[in-house]
Amino acid sequence: MKFRPALLVAGAVAILLLTTLLPFEVRAGKAFAARRFDLLAGWRERPAGPTIISEKIARALRQARAVPKSRRPAVIPQIADVPAAAVVQPIEITEETALDAFFAALHKLKKEGGSVRIAYYGDSIVEGDLITQDLRAAFQKAFGGNGAGYLPIASEVAPFRITVIHDFSLDWKTVSILQRRRTDPVGIAGEAFLPGCPKSEGKEPFCSAWVEYKAPTRWPSLKEIKSLRLFYSGAETPAAVECAADKREPVFVDLEPGDEIKQAVLKFDPPAQRIKLTVRGRNAFPVYGASWDGEGGLQVDNFALRGNSGLPLAEIPAAVLQEFDRLLDYGLIIFHFGTNVTSPDQQDYSWYRSGMAKVVRHFQTAFPNASILIIGAGDRSYKADTEYLTIPTVPLLVETQRQAAADTGAAFWDLYGAMGGLNSMVGWVNHKPVLAALDYTHLSAAGSRRVAEFLYNALMARFKAYEESLAR
Repeated sequence: MKFRPALLVAGAVAILLLTTLLPFEVRAGKAFAARRFDLLAGWRERPAGPTIISEKIARALRQARAVPKSRRPAVIPQIADVPAAAVVQPIEITEETALDAFFAALHKLKKEGGSVRIAYYGDSIVEGDLITQDLRAAFQKAFGGNGAGYLPIASEVAPFRITVIHDFSLDWKTVSILQRRRTDPVGIAGEAFLPGCPKSEGKEPFCSAWVEYKAPTRWPSLKEIKSLRLFYSGAETPAAVECAADKREPVFVDLEPGDEIKQAVLKFDPPAQRIKLTVRGRNAFPVYGASWDGEGGLQVDNFALRGNSGLPLAEIPAAVLQEFDRLLDYGLIIFHFGTNVTSPDQQDYSWYRSGMAKVVRHFQTAFPNASILIIGAGDRSYKADTEYLTIPTVPLLVETQRQAAADTGAAFWDLYGAMGGLNSMVGWVNHKPVLAALDYTHLSAAGSRRVAEFLYNALMARFKAYEESLAR
């Protein structure tokens, strides 16, 4: 039929025109998703975006949209390629003493030695030790220390992480604060791992599972493992951990019974490159994680949980947090969330402000000797017709996080501002080397390194001012 090609083309155009009537995305179960494709975008006037309650934010968005299309560059210019050390987005405080507990511990470490620890909570932005690996390296270079800090027992991003070579058996059961109807306890990271207990006919169940950590060679502070601490609770006698270091004969360490948080301290002389821990016991008791530390210096623990808005952290019992603080002694708690909260349709973030204030107060009670820092969400873009723009409510979310910090006396750091503000994510994606992924949300390794340098510079600028105040 000689008109068949023309009919096929006409049909395809008709389907594309129909998709312009779709909302931003339509889903049918998990298997099918259709996004709107606007064939008429070049001729259509863009409707006004969602209402923003802050006039300052609204004015910035109106200015961005007021640029005539003929004058808009096809690609937003790349961010200025200046040394990260020259960029300092200041840390904001509403209470002068917001960071004093951390800075006092840092000053004591600098003058007398000892150790200081930072807990860095986040979502997928920091999973795989992104941001924290470079923040840790900067602090350890300046203040001493080695090791990669707190390590999960099992992790879906283990192959992605480069600060430890991590392997584990598949018979661990993972529980987390993101699971509904959870009955098992969780630890400081919001997770716990239970060894598998295969049943054998006529025999009592025997539970066993293993985890292995190997030192990489990327950083001088990560070349060897001198000690590990294994955190657990609820073990029933007899229970033990078999520890195999490199090719040496394995040693067995008995695990204490009891419901409180326990730690098994494992030291290696000479230091080892590879450690395999096999947990064995009569019951499936929770193992919370391990900590790879040196003797003194500064440590940064990465507590990343994909899909976490930050609010579920309030579900970690205060008693559990207090017991971990007794064992690890934190000087600074960082909350870095927002990826799972930002939405083009969200108009009111008051619920998030009160929720994060609740989380901060919960941690202030559990960690009375630690300072708390909230990091605002970074820029995030969505496709508006044929170009990528900042999701209009990102500045609103950042302002909400700033208010939550002010409500609780916590410090605040504006990552959105550090990245360059409105529409800056496009520049990070287009930068060479690439600083952000093509999802216009997540950072690359190079981008994460830059953010870590920005944050370290901001903290050190405040610390310098603190030390100068002591000298007066």
